[in-house]
Amino acid sequence: MSDVNEVVSQQPPAVDEMFKDEGEQQNGGRVLQEPPKVGPMTNGQWEKFCKGELLNFMIHYSLQKITADDGSGRKCTVAINNKGEYKVNVTLTEIM
Repeated sequence: MSDVNEVVSQQPPAVDEMFKDEGEQQNGGRVLQEPPKVGPMTNGQWEKFCKGELLNFMIHYSLQKITADDGSGRKCTVAINNKGEYKVNVTLTEIM
């Protein structure tokens, strides 16, 4: 099992990048792009998701802390500290 702790000091990509003009679901006048139908995420993809889309979601909705679990041994916690920095903690479980 490995832990990755990182403080993210730069702003992630804008939340609006997640919204596209094409798709089937409508949300508040915007059309959401359908997620691709793919298999499970790799560890690198999971870490990228936690530092990108999950962090954007937390910032967009002004949350203090958010935890995600993919059900396959990968967990992620994103929290804002008292200095206003975002701390991303990614835990990966490897079966050997």
